[in-house]
Amino acid sequence: MNATFGRFILSAEAITPSGMNLDISLCVAKADLGRFDKLKSDDPLQSYTAAKIDFLKEGSALERHIEMITTLALALLSPLISALKPLPLFLSVPDSFDARMIKKSLENNPLLRGICDIKITHEGGASFVFEALQLLDTHDILMCIAVDSFFENSETYISDATIFSGDNPWGIIPSEGGAGVIFVKKNRVDILKLKPLAKLEYFDIEKDSKDRRAMMRLVRKASKSVPFFGSVYSNMTSSRQDSEDYGFALGAKGELFSNPQEPFLINELWGTMGGGAALALLAVFTAEHRSENAASLLMFEPNGDRGFLNVRRCF
Repeated sequence: MNATFGRFILSAEAITPSGMNLDISLCVAKADLGRFDKLKSDDPLQSYTAAKIDFLKEGSALERHIEMITTLALALLSPLISALKPLPLFLSVPDSFDARMIKKSLENNPLLRGICDIKITHEGGASFVFEALQLLDTHDILMCIAVDSFFENSETYISDATIFSGDNPWGIIPSEGGAGVIFVKKNRVDILKLKPLAKLEYFDIEKDSKDRRAMMRLVRKASKSVPFFGSVYSNMTSSRQDSEDYGFALGAKGELFSNPQEPFLINELWGTMGGGAALALLAVFTAEHRSENAASLLMFEPNGDRGFLNVRRCF
């Protein structure tokens, strides 16, 4: 997609193990108030780190995901002016769920009459962001929500020895949650005199990378169009794969980043949320970035997808 013209973030929200909205989630995580759980194992001397959303109603995984989606949709709808409603919803959910059941549940919810034309995909992370920006070719405004739960698969990560523990500091922290973002095009911003949070300036993606050089290739390509990358926000984990990928990227174009040795890592706040992390990254940027300079959002997905987004706050 490369250069991204006339695309803005109108609003953003998140739901995480630390809170039901972005503000609470950031405050609790920064205060380090019991963010993570300890999972026991057959080995009494070993425990594993994970994060679960305790305030969701107990129920099936599908019911919990629908509750997350509903919470995010209501939070995004509430402040919108009537001229923007109803607006289309683009939704990312894990591939283990029946999209038809989720769509029916949302359409039958009387609180969600502000959304229409629900489209559901099983693509998550950077690929979901890529698809969302493509949909903006046919929509002036689009609500995007992505939810996932790596916590549901904690036992698998334990058995695979890929979970964070005392013996494995490079492991992931299985978590759950997601985020929602409303994208809007410049023509709607100008006509309705909206005040967006941020402007997208460049986006590119490489899918299914296997060689730990994808982010390096993305930043080299971006450097031909983007003069300065700015601060780094990322959803990369502490895994060796992500660390090496980031290291090669800095080796290629580290001079274009500001303070690349101190990236803002949302994985350290809430753990690994899988397909919901890329939108959470956008939400965190809108809440945390205070500079008029653009920043770069580096997306590292567990399936090997890599995304590079250059974005600037609107003040």
